[in-house]
Amino acid sequence: MNFFSPQNILSKKGFTMVEIMVVLAVLLVLAGISLGSLINTNDKQALDKSTLAVTALLEQARGSTLASKNDSEYGVHFDADKAVMFKGTTYSSSNSSNISAPINYRVQISGVSLSGGGNEVIFQRLTGGTIYTGTITLSLVASSTQTKTITIYGTGVIDRN
Repeated sequence: MNFFSPQNILSKKGFTMVEIMVVLAVLLVLAGISLGSLINTNDKQALDKSTLAVTALLEQARGSTLASKNDSEYGVHFDADKAVMFKGTTYSSSNSSNISAPINYRVQISGVSLSGGGNEVIFQRLTGGTIYTGTITLSLVASSTQTKTITIYGTGVIDRN
């Protein structure tokens, strides 16, 4: 029996419904896997960029303090959805000179563990050090198991992982 004979080719009219359903099922599985990977990559990038933004804000506050900008200390206040750099030793949410770090809506500041409690770090003039040492934890809103930690040392050095 020859599969490529003119008679066999002419007798085949198209695909069966089962064949079409199998192909669609395979395509849907592949699309699901691809979409899952894409979402995980986007979430990881959002967490990385938000961690970098908070770290940069802490470094800006320390740098402004060391430079004695406006003859003042600077600090950073942490809320679940933002980090805010402020001038002076007391945070006021209504101060127009406050600077916020852009935190992605998929990321939250899930933990603030600083010496003395509270959720603010204030840097000291001349040394750039701080008595508010500890960690700031950022995590994905959808998955609290994916986290990044920012560590603040007494010397004012900021480290992230």
